Amino acid sequence: MVPNHPPLIIAEQAAMLESLYPGRIIIGLGSSVGFTKPVREALRQTVEAKQRFDSDLAQVRNFLLGDAPITLRPHAGPPLFVLAGFRSALSAAKLGLGVILGGPAETQVEAARVYRENFQGTSPVVISSLNIAVAEDEAYARRLLLPEAYAQVLSRSTGVFGALDPDPDLKGLTGQQRERLEQTLANTVYGTPAAVEAKLADIAEKLGVEEFLVTGDMPDREGRAHSEELLAGLDLFIR
Repeated sequence: MVPNHPPLIIAEQAAMLESLYPGRIIIGLGSSVGFTKPVREALRQTVEAKQRFDSDLAQVRNFLLGDAPITLRPHAGPPLFVLAGFRSALSAAKLGLGVILGGPAETQVEAARVYRENFQGTSPVVISSLNIAVAEDEAYARRLLLPEAYAQVLSRSTGVFGALDPDPDLKGLTGQQRERLEQTLANTVYGTPAAVEAKLADIAEKLGVEEFLVTGDMPDREGRAHSEELLAGLDLFIR
């Protein structure tokens, strides 16, 4: 997260990783200043930190390209992607960087359009980040994503993002919290292999992407491992 670090430090660490693992590193640059107030305070963040995002992003890029007064060695750095919603997608476009779109797939479509229309460079690259769970049974796939969705909903009321509960008690949720929970899950992709493949193919066509970044934490580790196996086996991802 760019606001949490000086741009030079980010560039140095990116260049070091590229030197250690050439061709295997992709750097994602986000604008978050901390999910909760205690985290923001621990990071000693200010309101100005996020407001500097565009200029800090440009500095990171310039350090890695050798276009800054301070020159890093080696010059070549790893590919840079901006973790983006609508506004950050525009920032990425103006700097000629790749973009990793988050949030609901519906909002990603508009962000991808704006990114491509305003891209200043030669090769715009869009990756879609989605919470995805696959299982032979749709209800089980949904349960894999439920703990994180539940924690997100509670955090909006309490300001604390707690450890994921493998079996969250939904009875204590208010009507508003239940509505938020269903909306959060509606913005994910889950189901049987055939259903997930159809959903992802549709999203890929609408966004014009060839790559997905799979997210979503699941305390059910066996279920998560099996989900990833099923996902990797989809015809959509077999070249």
